[in-house]
Amino acid sequence: WAMNVSISTVSRAVNGKYLDTPRGILRIRDFFSGRIGGGSLSSHYVAGRIREITAGEKSPLSDREIAARLSCQGIMVSVRTVNKYRHREGIMNSYLRRK
Repeated sequence: WAMNVSISTVSRAVNGKYLDTPRGILRIRDFFSGRIGGGSLSSHYVAGRIREITAGEKSPLSDREIAARLSCQGIMVSVRTVNKYRHREGIMNSYLRRK
């Protein structure tokens, strides 16, 4: 059942919202798979690839360059997603990694 709504839009809409069910109060977010683009890649896998890319860089790459490298590997993510996962993994931005 397709509604042509961005995953990030749905994520923001359900953030901080709960359902009262016979089994207790559940986060709406827990009903989603955590898969990237509805595909077979988990967000943890993509975050791991970002860690590997930043660990092996000779000079710090921007989020746009990281997204391009992931794209070459068949992983289609936005620059915003790279930024979110990089931040979640505690990886500083390219300017701070230079120092």
